[in-house]
Formats: sequence, C-alpha cells, structure tokens
Amino acid sequence: MEPTYGELAKALAALGFKNRSNQKVFFYAHEPSGAEVVLPLKESSTIIHKEKFASLSWRLEGFGVLENENDLGKMIEQFRMKEHKAVAQA
Repeated sequence: MEPTYGELAKALAALGFKNRSNQKVFFYAHEPSGAEVVLPLKESSTIIHKEKFASLSWRLEGFGVLENENDLGKMIEQFRMKEHKAVAQA
C-alpha cells in the first residue's frame, strides 16, 4: 500500500495521535504509548513509499498502537471506500 500524507494524517488522528507538524516536518505524537511519526513535510497528496509505510506500520505495532502491522493499511482502505461511496451517492 502507498497511502498519501493526507490519508496517513487522517488515520493517525483516528488512532489518537496529535498533530505536532511544523513548516519542515510531518510530526504526529501518541502520548499514551510514546510513539512518534516523523517524516519530511510534503503536500497532503504526496504518496508515501511502500517501504516507509511498512516500516511505520511495523513500528506502531511495536508500540502497541496497532494490534497488527497491517491494521493501518486496512484503516486507510476503509477510509478510501467510505469516500468513494460518498462520491458515488452525491
């Protein structure tokens, strides 16, 4: 899976991460677990490469934020499906 920065931001917010980004860094923090996501700041439509996304998912599982490393990708897929349904119904 290669989600966009915007999709990742939405999923992280749904998991309870707080946006601490600034003008140079995409930064989300999950205070209960201590997990942090730090990436170079890009446009929300920029795709995150598979390897970076897989590593991020694996780390979030290690922090206990995800039960399985595939859960983040599944969450983003669900968001995509909801958006497509909303557009189709409009």
